[in-house]
Amino acid sequence: MLKFYCCFFLLISQFTQAAKLSEQKFDILAFWSDSQHLKVQVPGHFLPRTGLSFYLREQTPQNLNFELPVLSFTGDVVVLNTSAIPLLQLRELVNRNLVLDVMSGSFLMFRTGIVLSGLLDELFYSEAPLGQNWEKLDVQVSVWAPTAQDMNLQLFDTPHAEFPIMIFPMQVHDGIWSIRLPKIYQGFYYRLDVHSFYPHLQRVVNTFTTDPYSPGLSANGEKTLLVDLDSEQTKPESWDNYSLPTATKVVDSVIYESHIRDLTARDSNVPRHLRGKYLALTVQGSKAFTHLADLKNAGITHLHLLPFNDFSSVPELEEDQEILPEHNWGAPDEAPTALARIRERDNYNWGYDPVHYLSPEGSFATDPNGFHRIKEIRKMIQTIHTLGLHLTQDVVFNHTFAADFSDYSVLNKVVPFYYHRLNSEGEVANSSCCADTASENRMMERLMRDALTHWIRNYHMTSFRFDLMSFHSRETMLRLRDVVRRELKTKFGIPHEAVLIYGEAWPFGSLNSRSPETAMTQLNSFGSGIGVFNDRFRDALRGGTTNTTEPSDQGFATGLLDNFNFSPRNRNTPLNESDRFKKFLHLKDVVKIGLAGNLRDFKFTEHLGTEQSAGNINYRGAPVAYSQAAQETINYVSAHDGTTLWDAIQAKSAYQTELAKPHTTEMWERVRRSQLALSFVLFSQGIPFIEGGSEILRSKNGDVDSYDSGDFYNAMELDKTTNLWNRALPPEWKNGAEWNFWHARITDSRLSPSASDLNETFVLFKTMLKLRKRHPEFRMNDLTSIQQRLTFLDAPYTDAAILPLSLKNKDGKELLVVWNVARTPKLWQDRILYAKIWKISAELTTQNTPWLKEVSLTSSALSLPPLSFVVLEQQSEFR
Repeated sequence: MLKFYCCFFLLISQFTQAAKLSEQKFDILAFWSDSQHLKVQVPGHFLPRTGLSFYLREQTPQNLNFELPVLSFTGDVVVLNTSAIPLLQLRELVNRNLVLDVMSGSFLMFRTGIVLSGLLDELFYSEAPLGQNWEKLDVQVSVWAPTAQDMNLQLFDTPHAEFPIMIFPMQVHDGIWSIRLPKIYQGFYYRLDVHSFYPHLQRVVNTFTTDPYSPGLSANGEKTLLVDLDSEQTKPESWDNYSLPTATKVVDSVIYESHIRDLTARDSNVPRHLRGKYLALTVQGSKAFTHLADLKNAGITHLHLLPFNDFSSVPELEEDQEILPEHNWGAPDEAPTALARIRERDNYNWGYDPVHYLSPEGSFATDPNGFHRIKEIRKMIQTIHTLGLHLTQDVVFNHTFAADFSDYSVLNKVVPFYYHRLNSEGEVANSSCCADTASENRMMERLMRDALTHWIRNYHMTSFRFDLMSFHSRETMLRLRDVVRRELKTKFGIPHEAVLIYGEAWPFGSLNSRSPETAMTQLNSFGSGIGVFNDRFRDALRGGTTNTTEPSDQGFATGLLDNFNFSPRNRNTPLNESDRFKKFLHLKDVVKIGLAGNLRDFKFTEHLGTEQSAGNINYRGAPVAYSQAAQETINYVSAHDGTTLWDAIQAKSAYQTELAKPHTTEMWERVRRSQLALSFVLFSQGIPFIEGGSEILRSKNGDVDSYDSGDFYNAMELDKTTNLWNRALPPEWKNGAEWNFWHARITDSRLSPSASDLNETFVLFKTMLKLRKRHPEFRMNDLTSIQQRLTFLDAPYTDAAILPLSLKNKDGKELLVVWNVARTPKLWQDRILYAKIWKISAELTTQNTPWLKEVSLTSSALSLPPLSFVVLEQQSEFR
């Protein structure tokens, strides 16, 4: 009888919901900011505005009728006074069917729904436990939903069950709905049935959703798993007592970025059923394990994995996935065309489309149901930690995949129009790509804080990378920083100076448009202690940007000086040689600033001969430098988004161009430029960030945005026999306009580097890591130290291709790094060479540095071969 009731109830509820959602939607023009004020956006055609009156009413039943006095009218915005409504009554009103009627005399001008975010923050913000709180005999499930009129918990005994075995009414107190269940239900699943008034529909809807604080899920996030994360069923062996990696000062960090599938999907040393899974990174004989161990021993400190909390874009059950066949494709457009047909159903996505912030993603588990995803991700984390690497979690709090009534929408079903940022018409903003979250709302910030704390306590995370921090305020990010630092200090004894937090701070998005002075942008990050990606350094070294419309523009390290490509695709490179040289000198200044840690107040002599603060040098209309300390800059030349470093060099190298000399850039030069670009990153102040595979010339065949391009484009070949160039044209849905540009290059086998090129680059990369690791001069942090101990030695008469850098240690001894970015040999002479005795750093040998045999060092000059660098160590003060 109970099962029949449940079936009937659900069918009726779902039919009713579908019927209601098909009705008309209304603008939301009223925003209740706090208990005293309600703001209304009055449409401009409603005139005269001074004759309007405003009534707070209940749509059904119609037994509420407050006339609200006008406090101010500014433009189209009227502020109403709600202070006459007692706070106790306000608390009772938030879950009622509230509308605002705008009247002209007795005539209804318009009716609007009301967003309650500010009022909810003031009256219902809570620090009470949310989600599942397990005790000895039972578990309490708690959900913050002050606007809900009713809430039931539907209990399921299996992940696939269509109908619940029980329905439990939940009780509400101070806006939190809760229920206690006996512990015997661990391993069962639940779903919430929430009844709320939706202001854009102006009626009540009952929705079915998972718990926003779900610690585990069934496949595809359909139901929330009841799971005690302290139970032995969820833990790999020794989970509670293994040792974390040694705490690393932030300034000593070197980050290696990758994706779980990129590292393991092509690994023949991993059992096929584990490839691309959490457990693949626990196979000690795997290529990924060996590769990461090699990098760790050389100096990598942090492995940054792309998002592994629950996301929407991959079917989690393997039987629902469609995989691109493994065979040799014919024409270069065959593979991307075939991939386009299945990409929404294959097993790959970067995962920047979050649904649940506290649950691991199920597609990386051998089984997305039950405890598997929890136990397996813990085993992966434990293995990486045991290897000696810290693990950085990529967190995406700036948006959710959806904010509607669809299957992958959660937050908006629990508290309508609270967790997401709205525009002036009450529509959810989506400037991030999806539904922008509103971290200015206190319980959204609390969700972010709780998620970070959860991953530290329950998964031993020690580092975080934030996606699109500019969608949050600087103050929010500082509070989250403090939470992470405090939690890591309390839980693991990690000091604040060893807590690495970094992210994107591009100046765009719904918060930046509304409040640019508060958003966590690059220029607003000064003094935060949070690392920020330095796109100025990246673009100056590479040339152009990561935008598809400017693939071939060259930079400081890619041939702008003396191997112009004459590409018709250049967008911001002068044709005139004199103007190109001026641009090269400007880019050289930008590179110098990056080498000095991108410090805003660092003073140096720029190419025109005047002393300047780095923050006063502009790059594309904005200051180059914005950091207070070097740890606030993340220096890099490529990341997961944008073309790989190798593909960028392929695009910027001359190809069958009559005016270029040679007409097609030779392979040695392409390889050397890649090696040179990496050297600038590793020998800079600040935090080096390496896109996984750069050290082996990784290619994605020109794909500028491989978020949905499958293993075919993303998986790395870690045996270093091929970098997978020449496989196919990049996917058309993101790169179609560039097919004409890439076609000849992609199909030209002469542009594939050899296995020798890959291995040579890998060996050199490890050598550079070891150099950085041994010399603390590369890892200064504060302005005073860097200003006093870092000097650029190129005088106006120095060849522009030479960039000489002096670094002093605390004892006054110097380290010289000298680069030659020209494709011809160069001679550098400076009094410092004959004033002191120097030797080439011991790490650099003819076995690991391909050009070292051609380097000549005398007491008066240093001769550098084409596209090379050398590191010299001072042996004594004077000759």
